[in-house]
Amino acid sequence: MKFVCVDGVPRYRDLATTFAAEILRPHGHDLVWYEEAAPDADRFAELADGADGLLLYGLRGRFPAEVLDRCPTIKIVGYLGTGVARAVDVPAVRSRGVAVCNVPDYASDSVAELTIALLLAVARRLAEGDRTVRAGEWARRPGRQLIGTQLGVVGAGPIAAKVISRARGLGMRPVCWTRRPTPQRAAALGVEFVDLPALFAESDVVSLHLSHTPATDGLISAQLLGLLKPDAIFVNTARAELVDTAALYDLLRREAIFGAGLDVFAPEPPDLSALPLAANLVLAPHAGSVTAETFGAALRIGIENLRAFAAGALANEVTE
Repeated sequence: MKFVCVDGVPRYRDLATTFAAEILRPHGHDLVWYEEAAPDADRFAELADGADGLLLYGLRGRFPAEVLDRCPTIKIVGYLGTGVARAVDVPAVRSRGVAVCNVPDYASDSVAELTIALLLAVARRLAEGDRTVRAGEWARRPGRQLIGTQLGVVGAGPIAAKVISRARGLGMRPVCWTRRPTPQRAAALGVEFVDLPALFAESDVVSLHLSHTPATDGLISAQLLGLLKPDAIFVNTARAELVDTAALYDLLRREAIFGAGLDVFAPEPPDLSALPLAANLVLAPHAGSVTAETFGAALRIGIENLRAFAAGALANEVTE
């Protein structure tokens, strides 16, 4: 079978070639690698003509599903990431009889590490301190010590589990909320499950680790955010769409919470005019999964998904 990556990234060409030679070619399959920065539907269809499947980086816009009408041989679309809905209209693709696969849990360590980095940066006012020192000032505003504080984790997946483990190393006390609480999950994480209002009202730090779905869209409402303590820290390395962003920004403008660390925005890049001019707001460019190690892992798993499809199986299929 012939698989095509249209929107490949130049720095991963050699790695993609190596993985294709190792995973696909021994079974008679191949991966054709292009590096189109922003292909439109016409260019996508031109380069994907005759392919059996597509491998998408999906970093620079959404996949035009109408390409599949012009390339009827394509039967699988593989996305190199977890949040496939950001880059692919999954129902539109599946309605054409085309399978969709993603790469789950390839970056949980990296995202967990960035979560802790943002938490520490906010707690110790690192971005604010950096700005003042560079400006020739020597203004030292008190930070927050984390040992003995309660961390409220929203979500109980692989990233949440690793954040909980790392937070314990800082001497924090984690509690958790999940849509599917069971005694077994609580025991595996070693945490108490609490309801969302209690988590927001009682935690010193709240960190989000949920996928964005219709069920979680806007889950973190203005009412929940209003329960945060005046000295609370809010961290989001999941999805901006989970949160009433206007309410969060209002809290930051009024300094009604201690601070926030944000790695995700809607849209991305964010509208700078909408961001609050809050001293203790630390921003990252959706970099939680952006490490050399995670890109290599995602690429390998994505190519293994294609090999599984060629063998008559579906690995890591996305159905909604």
